[in-house]
Amino acid sequence: MVSQPGLEELVAEATSMSVDDLYAGIGEWALTTVRGPHPDARERKILAGRAWWEANKGSLRSLICSHSQILALKQTSDSPPLVLASALMDVLGPHYGFPQVASITRLILGVGLASICPDPIA
Repeated sequence: MVSQPGLEELVAEATSMSVDDLYAGIGEWALTTVRGPHPDARERKILAGRAWWEANKGSLRSLICSHSQILALKQTSDSPPLVLASALMDVLGPHYGFPQVASITRLILGVGLASICPDPIA
């Protein structure tokens, strides 16, 4: 696994943010990429983040759940969040830019890996 700068902060944010704030983080860049940057109401960002998550959950599941790093972590129930965050960023990095990878990783850490990779992993 590659060491990521700011990984400790990302994990701390993921565990301290509300689920709505995690979705708003995704919604902020999802709205920006679709309509150009502009400030939107928090509720709109949350809705956009939830919509993006639902629309992309299948492709994220395909990328993440069968990856060898994630499979190894799923077998070790006591893996530290920092290790999981690093693995998620390694897996997602080639497919998404940094703001997206950080937001997606934060959300998965905040809601739990089982939200995207339920047991058993298919």
